[in-house]
This record gives sequence, C-alpha cells and structure tokens, in this order.
Amino acid sequence: MQEFTRMSRLPPYVFATVNQIKMEARRRGEDIIDLGMGNPDIPTPKHIVDKLIEAAEKGHNHRYSASMGITKLRHAICDWYKRRYNVDLDPDEEAIATIGAKEGLSHLVLATISPGDVVFAQNPTYPIHPYSVIIAGGDLRSIPISPDRDFFEDLLTAHREWWHAFYTRSFISVPDPRIEGFYWIQLYKMASATREGKPVMDLLGPWSRDTRYAVFTWNLNGQLTYWPQLASNHLELGEPLLSFLERSTTRSKTFRAEAAGLHESTSYVWDGKGNSAHLVWLCHNLYLSYRYSMDEGMLRERIYPLLKLAVAGQFNQIEDADTDTWHLVDCLSPEYRSIGPYRDSNYELSLLRWGCETLLAICERAGMKDPDMANWREALQRLADYPVDRNGFMIDLNTPLIKGHTSDSQPLMFY
Repeated sequence: MQEFTRMSRLPPYVFATVNQIKMEARRRGEDIIDLGMGNPDIPTPKHIVDKLIEAAEKGHNHRYSASMGITKLRHAICDWYKRRYNVDLDPDEEAIATIGAKEGLSHLVLATISPGDVVFAQNPTYPIHPYSVIIAGGDLRSIPISPDRDFFEDLLTAHREWWHAFYTRSFISVPDPRIEGFYWIQLYKMASATREGKPVMDLLGPWSRDTRYAVFTWNLNGQLTYWPQLASNHLELGEPLLSFLERSTTRSKTFRAEAAGLHESTSYVWDGKGNSAHLVWLCHNLYLSYRYSMDEGMLRERIYPLLKLAVAGQFNQIEDADTDTWHLVDCLSPEYRSIGPYRDSNYELSLLRWGCETLLAICERAGMKDPDMANWREALQRLADYPVDRNGFMIDLNTPLIKGHTSDSQPLMFY
C-alpha cells in the first residue's frame, strides 16, 4: 500500500490513544472517570437548545451561509472581544466564522505556512497545533514548557546547540586568516539558506534585495553554489537540490524520446524542459555528492535516472546519427552570446561525453544492463572532436574565443 508522506509524519492522536486505554480499562470492569476530551457531563442549557430549535424551524436558515459567516455573528464576535479583551476588531476584515477552533487553526496554517517553514509549538500542546503544521508541510519544532523552564531561553539554547553541532562536523586551519574565514562564511551562508528537507537555495541565499538575480541559475552559479557542502562533511545540505530535481522533472514528450532539460534560470517551479546540457552539469554535482558519500542506492535509484533523462535530451541535438561523425546543433555556450545558437559547442560536447561515460560506469558498477548502453558507447566513438583553431579551443565549430568572460563553463573540456 502506498505510504503518504505527510500522514506518516503525524504523531499518534492523543485523544484516540486515551479512548483506547479507557475502553480497555472498562472492559476489565474498572470504574473510569473520563477527563480525556473534556466532554460536558451536563446537558446544554435549555435556553440555548430552544434557540437552536427556533432557528432550525426557519426556512431561510436551511441555505448555505456566507463564506465569512453571517454579518450579525461577526459583529457579535467583535463585540465579545471588545468586552473580554478590550480589543477593537473590524467585523468585515478581522472576524470570520469557522466550524470550530480546529478548522480555524488548520486553515490558518495552510494559508500562512509554506513547505519548509519552521514553526515552533509548545509541548504539551493541543493536537491541532502540530498536526496543522505537518499537513501544511512545515518543519515543526517542539519546545517543552513547564513552570520551571524559560521558553525563550530554551529557544536560544536550541539555536546555539544546532550551530555548534553543525560547525564541529568539519574543521580547517590555514595560515591565511582571510582564506580560513572564507571557508567558514561559505558554510554559514549555506546553512542559513537551506537545510535538509528545506527548499533549494537560490542565487542570493537568505539575503534578499531588489535584484533580478533572486532566481536559480543553472549555467554556472547553481553548480558552484552547492560545491562547499562536498568536502565540508555537510552532504545533507545538497539533499534539497536532488529533491528539487526529482520533484520537478516531468518527462517531456516534446523530444523524440523521454528526456529532460533545465532552463538557464528557473523559480521553484520547473517543467522539466530546457537545455539538457545544464541538467547534465547539475547531475555532475549530484555525482560528486555520491563520490563523497558512496551511497550506492542514491547513485542507482536517484542520480542515474535523472542523468539518463538529461543525456537523452542531448541526444536529440545530434544532427544526423547516420553519419560517421555526430555533430550537435542548437547548442549553448553560457554567457558567450555574440553568435548563436552554436554548432558543436565545447560546453555541450564536454557534458555529453561525461554523461555517457558516467552512465556506462554506473551500469558497470551496479551490474545493470540498460538497452541504451550501445547508444552511449557509439556516442563516445562518433562525437565530433572539440573545435580548435591556431589559438586553442574555440567556443564552437564556427566561433573562436575572441573575448574574455566571467563564466567558468567554457573550459569544461579540461575539467
């Protein structure tokens, strides 16, 4: 049976547990005083029951109510808050009728909490407080409370303990304090911007400002942004990247075969389409994570399928597979845009070669027989050589390297 992730995160319902214990005790003949649900043991006052009967007998009450609740009820709510707490509320903007407190709290959390948002809830607490956060995809943190504890001091202690445990998982000491400081600030930025189970980290990290770069860019920056987690013993910081790609990849039928690509820049929503070379390069990041962890399950079950889709996308750029030499058309060369699209760009040739080599290596390591293995071997034999002129490597078959630029994506044939 399929397991639903959010359901599996829900803790046992305390009242159901209490009811089970109560019924087992009663079956044993024990006399039980039920303090579980707080059910009243006296009937509802007669004047309230009479009013409910009167309202039920009026035909116009047999219709759907207004979504916010009827006007007079919202005014009565605001009047009660004024009498009880001396708080002024606007019945049209600040009062709403719900089925009950549970429904109101659960919908409030669904409306305000995004997946990955951290929410603190006291413990013990009413069940809907943690349940609503989990259902909304939030990251629930329970803070124990008791008469002898300081809630905010516990909060600060938990924060400090987390960072202490984080930093001590790796250590570096070099003579130049600037370089050593640079190492630590990179870890601080990554852990401030993303955590395991949290959203993927965008180009700016946690420091937002008015800029057009508050996105994910996958032609260089996304790859470099995630490198610090590799050698620092913090592979968990790279998990959101792999999860993002797994969630977002849709196997596009616009290609001749199942394939996937990645736009040069995206938001949190990605349709699985775009330039496949960008996705191959990002798979290289994931492969590095595997090399540091040697997690064979991650390699076979998560990285391999994604890399296969990306390489399939590059195969669709082969101009004519019936020729002895395979040329790539409609290529990109990031941030070198004087001419384009490119033909046999070194950027894309490099990535397709690496992708085919790596897929074959994974199959050999895992003992897998993939029907596409013959295609990958043939590509390594037939792919066009890297274009060169008398000055060295070119951008593509027709474009010499005539100006400098900031992107490290051009010399991938060396890397």
